[in-house]
Amino acid sequence: MANKKTYTDIDFGFSKNKFTSDLNLIYDTRAINQSIKNIVSTMLGEKSFSPKFGVGLTKLLFESDHQNLFQAAGDILQSLNTYENRIKVQSVKPKKTDNDVSIVITYKYRDKGVISTTQTTVNVNISSGRYSY
Repeated sequence: MANKKTYTDIDFGFSKNKFTSDLNLIYDTRAINQSIKNIVSTMLGEKSFSPKFGVGLTKLLFESDHQNLFQAAGDILQSLNTYENRIKVQSVKPKKTDNDVSIVITYKYRDKGVISTTQTTVNVNISSGRYSY
């Protein structure tokens, strides 16, 4: 039996398949993680016709105190539960260092009938405003 892929998305690196010249695809956990990072890094109102899509982590660039960190964690939880129906978020844990905020997202998803738990981390550099994953 072939190893069937459960979830498929286009790789946002937009690299081409060298044989077919089609855009490369990503599968399963990588596809879900890419979607999570897309939702988390999108500013509220940035997506046309979906003004509530995204999280708006830009507020952490200017006000990264503990209250805003936990509000951001709640916003992430709500957005992922609304816009990423392949997963069930278990926890969102923000952590602040001098110039960075790390957000560890732990979630469950169903893969070929088996429920798996995994996590991904989103880092926001406060001084530059850049995201890394």
